[in-house]
Amino acid sequence: MDPQAILKHIPRSMGVKVGMLLAATILVIGGFVAYVLYARGVFEQVQRVYLITDHAEGVRVGQDLTFAGFPIGTVRRIRLRDDGKVRISIRVPVDEWHWLRHTSVFVLDVPLVGAAKLRAFSSSLEDPPLPDRSERPVLRGDTAHEVPKLVACG
Repeated sequence: MDPQAILKHIPRSMGVKVGMLLAATILVIGGFVAYVLYARGVFEQVQRVYLITDHAEGVRVGQDLTFAGFPIGTVRRIRLRDDGKVRISIRVPVDEWHWLRHTSVFVLDVPLVGAAKLRAFSSSLEDPPLPDRSERPVLRGDTAHEVPKLVACG
């Protein structure tokens, strides 16, 4: 059969229904994609802080930076610099940035049991805010590295 003849036998209302179904499907898929991007924080305004340390054992991409036990940022990238130090890039949403101050201290806590934790501490929230894209050193709260020192003393 000729395709033109087949098209003549399809009712016009069916073409409208197929068009509406196609449009609805495209809208649902577009809405889903937009929701997933929103949930992943793609549209969120962020600032960055770069933490510098000798080694990043236990740190992983996607790990939280916490302040007073609450997550305020996320590790986005870990790379080795030319001088052998590790640079940890952390994204912090703008509405959480006020917790980070010029005098903030960053600690990488690696317990004997459990996962490593990145923590931020600010002694005074009246201090000037931390500038965007600041590089800050990381202090280590590493119990595993302290055990040999304790054994040597005992």
